Amino acid sequence: MSDGSSGQGGFGDSVTEVSSTGYFARIGQSLIGMLVGFVLVAGAIALIFWNEGRAVEAIRGLKQGAAVLVEAPANHVDPAQDGRLVHLTAPLAVGQPAEDPVLGIRHAGSVRLRREADMFQWVEHSQSESHTDIGGRKTTETTYTYRQEWSENPIDSTRFHLRDGHQNPQMAVRTATFDGHDATLGGRTLTSEVMPALTFFTPLSPPSTAHDGFVADGGQLYRGANPNAPAIGDIRVHYSAVPTGEVSMMAAQRGSTLVAFRSGEGYVIALAAPGAVPAADMLREKGQEESQLTWILRGVGFVGVLIGLLLVAAPLSTLASVIPFLGSIVGGGVFLLALGLAIPITLVTVGVAWLAVRPLLGGGLISGAIVAYVALRMLRPSPRRA
Repeated sequence: MSDGSSGQGGFGDSVTEVSSTGYFARIGQSLIGMLVGFVLVAGAIALIFWNEGRAVEAIRGLKQGAAVLVEAPANHVDPAQDGRLVHLTAPLAVGQPAEDPVLGIRHAGSVRLRREADMFQWVEHSQSESHTDIGGRKTTETTYTYRQEWSENPIDSTRFHLRDGHQNPQMAVRTATFDGHDATLGGRTLTSEVMPALTFFTPLSPPSTAHDGFVADGGQLYRGANPNAPAIGDIRVHYSAVPTGEVSMMAAQRGSTLVAFRSGEGYVIALAAPGAVPAADMLREKGQEESQLTWILRGVGFVGVLIGLLLVAAPLSTLASVIPFLGSIVGGGVFLLALGLAIPITLVTVGVAWLAVRPLLGGGLISGAIVAYVALRMLRPSPRRA
């Protein structure tokens, strides 16, 4: 008896595949998934712990930077401020403007030049529906749909389920950023460490022609037969630049150069903003960015723990799926159990990471984890007595 079978049919730019997996094969797959789940839970916990350490490092680094910060004059370099974190507002200039060597694009006064390229490509989309029969056999119907879309990243069509008629060419031009040479701010040379802080790009109008067969089409460069009817392999490019002008920057002064400031724990500070922006505002915005990143990674870690626990407990619902209705009930219970465990596990991990830095916060999070676990136990229905 075969545990797997498939059939397919379709037309145009879609194809449907029907596959089935037997009960014992599913049990074997769930046992393998259980091992993957243990690894995923461990990895997610490690991510959460690392993220909290990164957050602590950012808080300490920003506080240390604020403690040693000095205002630097805009028109000359003060040797007494060497090695300090300085904040200055001054004219940004560049000796040799940034240039795209591939397409030969160069714009006067561009300190940085960004090329954003995307290609018209085949994109594969899939949608699956599954149902379980009495006896535990699972049947899955997957429909693969192919559409032509613009994408900034090259899509490997060799991995498509249906490759014939859906080949994507190599993407010859990719998104990239180019820096000018001899950029200065208030008489200080900007090193490669601080150039990435200049992120305030403004759109540029392209020239009428460029290298490699590109021509102007509105506010973009285009390579293809007809921009109004794109074909697979057509590429469009948009340019933007960081212009010269008044800029506020926060970095370390080293002689007559500006480099990234590093705290005692290695946290890096190199900030820039267009116009006259106070140092306090720049530090506050950086702190908000770090806080947002911390919460995003916490969410990723929590989801990783939850998915890992679901994989660990998957054999239970798979065993019960010999009767589909029973399998659905067990599956719902498994999800609630995994959710109830993922919350305290995440809180305990965050709390342990913060105990050494902020004992009250760390202790509060651990206490919250205990409360969540106790609440889960109380909500669980008690077994009935005969």
